[in-house]
Amino acid sequence: MSIPPDYQTLKTSKWFAYCNVHFLITFDDGVKWLLRVRQNRSHRLPTALTTPVIKSEVATLMLLKSKGVPVPAAYLPPHLREKNDAQNMTDLDYFFYEYISGIPLHLPFKGYFSEIDLPEDQLEGFIEEYCKIKIQLSNLHLPYSKLGCIYPSGEGITEVGPIVSLGCFMNPTSPHFMGPFTTYKEMMLAKIDAALRYVKVNALQGGYTVDEYLWHLEMRELVAASKVLIAIPTELFIKHNDSKGDEMMVNEDGKIIGIIDWEWAYVTTKSDAFSTPHFFNRTFAYMKGSNSLSHAEDLLIECYKRHGRDDLAECVKEGKLYLRMERIGYYDPAFTKSGFREVFGEDVPKDFNPPDDDAGWRKYMLKRYEHDQTLKEVIDKYGTKQELAL
Repeated sequence: MSIPPDYQTLKTSKWFAYCNVHFLITFDDGVKWLLRVRQNRSHRLPTALTTPVIKSEVATLMLLKSKGVPVPAAYLPPHLREKNDAQNMTDLDYFFYEYISGIPLHLPFKGYFSEIDLPEDQLEGFIEEYCKIKIQLSNLHLPYSKLGCIYPSGEGITEVGPIVSLGCFMNPTSPHFMGPFTTYKEMMLAKIDAALRYVKVNALQGGYTVDEYLWHLEMRELVAASKVLIAIPTELFIKHNDSKGDEMMVNEDGKIIGIIDWEWAYVTTKSDAFSTPHFFNRTFAYMKGSNSLSHAEDLLIECYKRHGRDDLAECVKEGKLYLRMERIGYYDPAFTKSGFREVFGEDVPKDFNPPDDDAGWRKYMLKRYEHDQTLKEVIDKYGTKQELAL
């Protein structure tokens, strides 16, 4: 096993990532694996949190691998396998998976806010590659009936269980993880309720606490009123859920030869699974409330249609609803609030019409939710005179 001489060398190497660090293992026959180790930032997380995440990622990878998707095969360590009495003799949370050649895809942007900054021919080439991978994922026939993460359930068998997720979608006490869910609406309401519980004790963003609570109350009302999100799906799909572009491994010709980092992947509806990720919409206009399609999304729609997949093209056209939902638990006052409301279309309650400016919005929401007991507690504990001046 290749071990760097010191931490700084490891940190600046290609094996170091935000949540995980990797060590290359080369066997005598030349076969290469990676040891994937969860980083401990200041302290090791309880195994009640890390073990489900590891088991879910390994089960997801093995399912995808068995269906021909270009992902590495993955293997649980002995102490996490069923019917095994082995003990974890380390202070590490880890598993093994195959080494995939290639390099992580680098998508250039002009500053923090911009669309993908590639020459048109290269952008079209990337979209074609991305489209083919998504079509492959769309053709998988999954044996599940609920939304959640995939877990091992016996020799070669998997099942859907609770959602493991980065962020607030968990409980601080056992059982930590929620789900599985019957509908996307049920899942989002559970996530919003979790966010509200954390905001109540100022445990999320740590600022603008009253506005943060009000915004999540607004999102809860909008999700609860949605007729689109209540549909019980007849088929389900796997969503990567940490797609930044660099999860795609490419060769020297820019062809996608593998997809890694399935740590928080989950089974969900077609509309959610094939909506476009944030890197398609890293624009100032999106932050300021626009739900227009980006140029890359227009190209992706055209590409899906060329491949006879109008259904996936429609997922891109209507996908801003699901992209906006990814901000649950990540309130940011820089985002224009009307953009989150607009994606609900005609399902927005008829009497719901707050002003566009933040001060007017806050006044409107304080009145609308004045009977919410927890809001009163949040105001008493965290409200400022500026926020509450009516």
